[in-house]
Amino acid sequence: MSADERGAVVRPREVEDVELTLAAGWGVAGRVRPLGSLQDAVYRVLGEDGTPIGAARVSTGAVDETALHAEGRILDHLAAALPELDLPTLQRGADGNLLQWRDGTSTRLMRWVRGERLAAWSRLPDQAARELGSVAGRVSRALQGLDEAALHRDVEWDPRHAVAVTEEYLDRCPPALRGDVERALVRVRDHLPAPDSTLLDQQVVHLDLTDLNVLGAFGRQGTFLATGLVDFEDMTWTWALCELAVTAHAAIDRRPEDPLGALRQVLDGYLEHKPLTETEADLLWDVVLARALICALVEGVEAAADPTNAYAARLAALDAVALRAVLDVHPTLAAASIRARCGHGTTHLEPVVPDFVPAAHLLRRCGIGGYQTMAALTDHERDAAVPDAMHLGTVVHVDGPADVLTPMAGAIHQVRGASVTLRLDVPGAVPAYLRVEGLEPDVAPGAHVALGVRLGGLPAGARSLHVQLMSDPALPGRGAVRDADLWRRLCPDPRRLLPETAQGLETVADGATARRRRSRHVAGVQKTYFRSPPLIVSGRGQWMYDSTGRRYLDMVNNVAIAGHSHPRITAAAAAQLDRLATNSRFLYDAIADYADKIAATLPPELDTILFVNSGSEAVEVALQMARAHTGRHDVVVVDGTYHGWTTELMELGTIEADRPGWRDRLAPWVHVADAPDPHRGAHGDDATAYVRSVEDRCLDAVPHGGVAAFVTEPVLGNRGGVVPPAGYLEDAFATVRRHGGLCIADEVQVGFGRTGASFWSFQNLGAVPDIVASAKAAGNGHPLGFVACRREIADSFAARSPFFSTAGGNPVSCRIGEAVLDVIAEEGLRENAVLVGDRIAAGLADLAARHPVIGATYGLGLYQGIDLVEAAAGDKTPLRPDAVADICERLLELGVIVQPTGLLGNVLKVKPPLCIGLADADRYLSSLDRALTEHEELTALAAAAGAGSVRGSLAGQGIPGRPQSTA
Repeated sequence: MSADERGAVVRPREVEDVELTLAAGWGVAGRVRPLGSLQDAVYRVLGEDGTPIGAARVSTGAVDETALHAEGRILDHLAAALPELDLPTLQRGADGNLLQWRDGTSTRLMRWVRGERLAAWSRLPDQAARELGSVAGRVSRALQGLDEAALHRDVEWDPRHAVAVTEEYLDRCPPALRGDVERALVRVRDHLPAPDSTLLDQQVVHLDLTDLNVLGAFGRQGTFLATGLVDFEDMTWTWALCELAVTAHAAIDRRPEDPLGALRQVLDGYLEHKPLTETEADLLWDVVLARALICALVEGVEAAADPTNAYAARLAALDAVALRAVLDVHPTLAAASIRARCGHGTTHLEPVVPDFVPAAHLLRRCGIGGYQTMAALTDHERDAAVPDAMHLGTVVHVDGPADVLTPMAGAIHQVRGASVTLRLDVPGAVPAYLRVEGLEPDVAPGAHVALGVRLGGLPAGARSLHVQLMSDPALPGRGAVRDADLWRRLCPDPRRLLPETAQGLETVADGATARRRRSRHVAGVQKTYFRSPPLIVSGRGQWMYDSTGRRYLDMVNNVAIAGHSHPRITAAAAAQLDRLATNSRFLYDAIADYADKIAATLPPELDTILFVNSGSEAVEVALQMARAHTGRHDVVVVDGTYHGWTTELMELGTIEADRPGWRDRLAPWVHVADAPDPHRGAHGDDATAYVRSVEDRCLDAVPHGGVAAFVTEPVLGNRGGVVPPAGYLEDAFATVRRHGGLCIADEVQVGFGRTGASFWSFQNLGAVPDIVASAKAAGNGHPLGFVACRREIADSFAARSPFFSTAGGNPVSCRIGEAVLDVIAEEGLRENAVLVGDRIAAGLADLAARHPVIGATYGLGLYQGIDLVEAAAGDKTPLRPDAVADICERLLELGVIVQPTGLLGNVLKVKPPLCIGLADADRYLSSLDRALTEHEELTALAAAAGAGSVRGSLAGQGIPGRPQSTA
């Protein structure tokens, strides 16, 4: 077929015509349904019960029947060798032929291949990528030793022919793609063997084992098991390595943000079944590049030729991105990674550097930084899935003007701007290059320089240089922390060339090591978020930064209410630490200053403050105060809440996850009222019924002397930010007081302006408690809490016994607390909570309209919750915990920190630092949209697998494959 004919769509024949051919040729009395295709017309053949029993392919024009019979024999062989995989084996007609002819068209009948194509899910997690590689390894191993003369043909998608195909299409290359195509062509032309080279083993390959053509079953947690293969039209005799390269490119197409990571997963799966030789390992990345080049160029040309073809345009766009992704990985790093994965070692890629260096040094009177330390990154760089965040050399700090001298003899390889690269005179197979950046060069390229010769000096005002040893002068100055071990081999520690430096290795922090160290002595019950948590090394504002240089939008940290590491709060802490840090029994101004500022946020009657360290201590003290004031003991709480970890407060816990079996162990002095939850509560939005429940519990306390306190979060934070029905809180408080009890507002989570309109959440609901307990946000991460109450309540408490909290109200904590209040007021963070909270609420309402998995949304300001449900159930059945965890893990991958909460563990909580902006809200909403879309896709796919679905894709069945042609 000519290039001009490529991609033409054949007009499908009438269904009745195809059914007649199937009946006459194969004795099949099935019904057929047309399927999409880019070339031939393809039909699903259905049995009497409506299930697929085969696929018919109708072609016009000449058919290479020799190649078709070769394909049939290969399929039969694979079917025997890989019985675990369904294959579209060709069915012979009643006359023994594979083709039946009718009115100038040919029809072939293939066995139906069951399963869902891997491409049906918009995600490609690690396990699925490894399974894809495993399929390629199994097929490649099974095809070894087979040969079919008809398959010794040139297929334009074959990476062997990348140079010839590129030259054929180059003059039609879209301008936006041309730069990358030309870069790739230079690399492929210089490094790829000739098509007829015997440097690489050759065999029959499928040549299109991609996510479009590998079918299988999806598990509920994203696992994929391959059960079938389709589309054998591209089979050819070529390098065996091409099978793996094609599959790796398909994975990179799906994960262009981390091409090397995608390749590693595919490679691991492949290596389980078939090893790579050292030569194959060294050339794999170049063969992947060759495939990426062909796909991007050919599909780019075809998309440009037919602007109305949306599918071609989408495919071209994906492959253009994949080509750029492959080009952006340095081939030396790729080769080192592949060799290490294959167990071949990397010594032939590592520069030779002597252990002993002559006494001359690059610089004198300098301070030497660590090796492989973190670089300063832009926000855009920190958003990368795998940021290049690590210096591959060291930073040298200089006091004043200095001469930069050669530490060894060598040749000036390159001078570019403020950078000089010197090839060192070191004998060995792998050369060693030294790059010095940040100087004013005095040398020219090509010159040979002796030991101690001046390379240049520091520009005026400059105080540092970047120094790097490397095996390849084109290696970058920064790399990913994930690849630290590989980079250490390619770019060894250069500090030996500097004066009086220790040779110990200093590297960036390592998350795996941190997890091991934590588990050594830290109790396992003190858990971390996430299955493989990132190592968080710093925070600023609404962002947290991990040891790889990546940043995450923090959507759960209600502790850092003013933003992580706020400079004003940090300065206040440092200044007071430098002046005085002691306990609150000494007289100092800080405690009075802070108490004044707290009181100014509260109703005037709540004018007395006691200082503590934590939320648990605050609620515990509030409970003791209520008992001291009323002379009673019993407490009313709301179902599904948590108030702290002290022994007494755990008795109030009514969340199964926190206190398993609490209903069977309920203390006689604890009385549990119905939760005023309009969505999941027993009485819907009937405030009166919920208040009646509170009164009933007060009555239950009468035989024990009456109720001492009603403890509640005004907004039910532990349920995910549930706002009670209008009037509930005020009436509930009035009811408790009528029965002689006090009302304690647990504002530990929901206070400090988080709910927006008012500073305290009880103010938003038109009620005033007798006692307020607060902590968490009070210190912006510093342990600080307090209790506020009426004076007479505090006096009753004092009459019982003295009170003292060693660190509660200490001067450092108080100055921090003051600074937090000042920042909230002066930076308008409460107003921002309203503005950004409204944006998030509107966005969640839109998502809820499009995602059945969202059963309800809750909250006020920047305390909101998203109640997730089993959408297929069509009711309020909570989404199972593993699925909720999967959504949170996916959001982490997308750079957003989210965690579940709620009585049933199915509510995503939204309680970020109050400094979050509108753009951050949009980022969160778009990430959540993507994660929920992927979850719903997977749910449908897993349900189909569980139901024994036989839907599938076969050489165009519902899924157009790559255009088929021969060059």
